Amino acid sequence: MIDARMLKKRQKFKELHDSYVIFITKEDARRMLENGKLSYEEIAEYTDLSVEEIKKLASLQLA
Repeated sequence: MIDARMLKKRQKFKELHDSYVIFITKEDARRMLENGKLSYEEIAEYTDLSVEEIKKLASLQLA
């Protein structure tokens, strides 16, 4: 579906530009917490998790 939205009507598939989908998981959030370079709010924004979920992940790491 991503490709379908990038082409205009009757535009050739060859004209499609490269596109990439990046998935950020809870494991990525855990790594961000380990690195300690981002705030909980920033990690929540980047991962689309709530701040509460990030805090819970952080508390599990400390245990």
